[in-house]
Amino acid sequence: MKKFSKGFIVVCLLMATAGAYAQTACGKACQLKYDRCVATGGDTEECLMKYIACMDSCAAP
Repeated sequence: MKKFSKGFIVVCLLMATAGAYAQTACGKACQLKYDRCVATGGDTEECLMKYIACMDSCAAP
């Protein structure tokens, strides 16, 4: 797996949370899942990928 710089991760998080759907219940649930993933010692990149996938599912019709 590619290594991502912290700056890239921050940019991805900002882009993911900047969407209009980020304030929805689904978006908040994704944020909670991400926070829980990191808090339980999960790999930051893995948690980020799961977060982005979750946000993508929120945007799907």
